[in-house]
Amino acid sequence: MCAVLEEGIRPFFEVAVRFRAFDVFRFFLMGYLVAYVLGIFTAVQKAPETAISAISPTAKPANSKDTPRWKILLEILTALAIIAYTFVTYGIFVQQTDATNFAGRQAELSRKALNETIKNFVVDERAWVVARIPDLPAPSSSPDFRVDNIGKTIAMDVKGTVLIDVLPTERKFDFSEHVRGFPINLRLLNPKDQITFGVHMTEKIPNTNRRAGVEWTDKRNEAKNRGEIVVLGYGELSYRDIFSPKRHYVRFCRVLESHLVTRVSDSGVPELPAIWKQCEKENTSE
Repeated sequence: MCAVLEEGIRPFFEVAVRFRAFDVFRFFLMGYLVAYVLGIFTAVQKAPETAISAISPTAKPANSKDTPRWKILLEILTALAIIAYTFVTYGIFVQQTDATNFAGRQAELSRKALNETIKNFVVDERAWVVARIPDLPAPSSSPDFRVDNIGKTIAMDVKGTVLIDVLPTERKFDFSEHVRGFPINLRLLNPKDQITFGVHMTEKIPNTNRRAGVEWTDKRNEAKNRGEIVVLGYGELSYRDIFSPKRHYVRFCRVLESHLVTRVSDSGVPELPAIWKQCEKENTSE
């Protein structure tokens, strides 16, 4: 039993020694008291009957002049007061720790909510540049290419290239070819602005890296309608908004839709409408 008591009480006093910096513990002479109490329990463990009789209130002290009974009682009361104070202080410490942790969690949630609000605000208010190839009554050797800012603030330093490419159906489409196309360079693009460029059709000269201009003729019309050639408009733009120095990139691809049936214009002239549809790939915006 004494060993169990000593095992349970000793760690408490060893921890209590570390609180001597507080005024209340200096007041109670913790260094002396802890050493005294630990000595008592050590004596109890070695010689239980002798030690218990030595500290018993009814026992006569070996040297009453050195250890008066009132002093032993005072030390016991002091120890009990320290234990009570320690439990109260620990309870306050736990409550303060919980309150601090709760405040920290609330601050983190608030920070995340604020960041999300700022992100949504930027997305809603920033510039958004898009690329378009408007439909025309008939195919043209120089179809229009249009750059729009559909956002709420200006787009800055808009750069890129666009290529109107005529290629055989069997040839694989290479998106990187757009760098050989028509250059786009705009210092500013205001909200709702639409800038249109006439971009000439080209085709790659076989076995070279050069390109040549293409004239859209009836013969080419017939070849497209037979599925022998395909006409693609594609490229890449980059720009900055007012909120960040980071550049945003727009990749786009449009294909000229084939029509086997011509239509008649108001003037009675047969026409093959030029309708540009979005490609299955290479359409991204950030």
